[in-house]
Amino acid sequence: MKIQKDLLERLRSLLDHPHSKAELKEKLGNPYRDTLTRYLKELVKSGEIVKIRGGRYGLPDSMNLVVGDVQGHPDGFGFILPEDETEKDVFIGPGNFRQAMHGDRVVCRIEGSDKQGRRFGRVIRILERAHKTITGLFESRGGGGIVIPTQKRIVQDFHISAGKTLKAKSGQIVTARITGYPEQHKTPSAEVVETLGYPSDPAVGKRIIIRQYDLTEEFSAEALNAARRMKKPSAKDVKDRLDLRGEWIITIDGENARDFDDAISIKKIPDGYELSVHIADVSHYVDMHGALDKEAYERGT
Repeated sequence: MKIQKDLLERLRSLLDHPHSKAELKEKLGNPYRDTLTRYLKELVKSGEIVKIRGGRYGLPDSMNLVVGDVQGHPDGFGFILPEDETEKDVFIGPGNFRQAMHGDRVVCRIEGSDKQGRRFGRVIRILERAHKTITGLFESRGGGGIVIPTQKRIVQDFHISAGKTLKAKSGQIVTARITGYPEQHKTPSAEVVETLGYPSDPAVGKRIIIRQYDLTEEFSAEALNAARRMKKPSAKDVKDRLDLRGEWIITIDGENARDFDDAISIKKIPDGYELSVHIADVSHYVDMHGALDKEAYERGT
């Protein structure tokens, strides 16, 4: 919004040191007297400004604060990747990392730097949580249990209360809805909402990825309809092309592949053997920017 953008520009010129709301109202004047409280909440939530003790407001960079995303490490520490790409990452030790999870958007206070000039700090506020669910290995304990995340960058285990396990068995992979995020002296909690199976099942690996990255499992109606309209190659498809349908060609895709688009053939010729590699010409059948092309783009890596 233009008003909020204009207010932010005014605040950047005013907040050379933290101000109370009353001081801001006096300096900003009439245009913001009735709406300042609402806009300040929105700017604090977005991390553009920071609210500190005493109800005062300031700019992160003027108070040695950094706003960014958490990148966790399996060993229990992490880094803050600043939103300002000109700034260097900030190291967060295990003791200053307990409340934040990998992917969270946070405010971090810079507390110093080492001999190599690398900054280290402490997470002081969570602006936005990255995860609503967690996928991991379930271990039963008493009537409840814990979920150990499959994503190694998430270092916290989640407590599952009795009656919230969905009758999952130890050693199964589950998806759980987070009911309590980590706090300084509190273990995070969750409730099982889906049992995916045992890790030894190859299909479970795919389900883990789908749940972990919140991917769409079903195809869109438009893509399915476009696929149904596909027809076998006709005379016009073969025209002006090298027709190899009479050759003995073998796919190299696995038995469980979802598409067969790579193949090879070999035949004896007078001075040796001829090995051919065949790649499906998908673009001949799938229109650019069509339903199938868009679906493929969303699912591609």
